[in-house]
Amino acid sequence: MDNTFSPTILLGALGNPGNKYSLTRHNIGFMFADKIASNYSFSDFTYCSKIKGFISSGRISGKDVILLKPDTYMNLSGVSVTAAVRMFRISDENLFIVHDDIDLKFGTERIKKNGGDAGHKGIRSIIAETGTENFNRIRLGIGKSDKVNIPDYVLSNFIDSELNYINNVWHNKWNAIMDVILEKGVSEAMNIFNRKQGDVS
Repeated sequence: MDNTFSPTILLGALGNPGNKYSLTRHNIGFMFADKIASNYSFSDFTYCSKIKGFISSGRISGKDVILLKPDTYMNLSGVSVTAAVRMFRISDENLFIVHDDIDLKFGTERIKKNGGDAGHKGIRSIIAETGTENFNRIRLGIGKSDKVNIPDYVLSNFIDSELNYINNVWHNKWNAIMDVILEKGVSEAMNIFNRKQGDVS
């Protein structure tokens, strides 16, 4: 059995499957993946039963990249991600997870190399299934509400002004994040995109 790792990058985008969740704050990871696939002319997302998720592939900065949208619900994300890691022989350093983060203001981001789940059930599932915390994360800020509890808030839809920002402004920064990560590495991306700008709630 070949135990060597592939040079391919796997970007696991977290969210909940189904149209009813497509515009919810919890699904910004899926939105990220859809924008990257479109912006870089990746293949159409197709369902892979072996990994219980939808995959799309393409190249960014000369590197092979696979996008994964698990077809499991958020709290079972690790089942799909782990299956994809095994199928495509992905090393920890080439695994990136993009997910929503209520501790960052809407429209901001943080890149992180490893660590705990910080209360995020999708990340918790991935750590449990893979047996490691040593993977990269792209945290996308969705903010939080003083008037709505967290479970209801993350499952509520983005308002029109937020969707407009995502579709017309923020996705361009997402392109830049991927370009820097794949051209210059995670540490350089952290230096560039993790600068304090009064964006942490």
